[in-house]
Amino acid sequence: IPDRSSALAECARVLRSGGTLAVTEGVPDPDFIRRSRLVQMASAAGFRAGKWLGRALHYTQRFYPDKDAA
Repeated sequence: IPDRSSALAECARVLRSGGTLAVTEGVPDPDFIRRSRLVQMASAAGFRAGKWLGRALHYTQRFYPDKDAA
């Protein structure tokens, strides 16, 4: 995905209330992104981080729309 920030913002826009976005990353993917950076980007796009599974170099991170934070 060339523009990750825009892609995350679009996911936040179209995800229905109560929905979940799950992102899986793993090495040796040349476009691998560390979980801490992904959480930063997703927060800026309107998500809050949920549970994550895995290890530093292979993980799945769940996100929920901030609009559901109430």
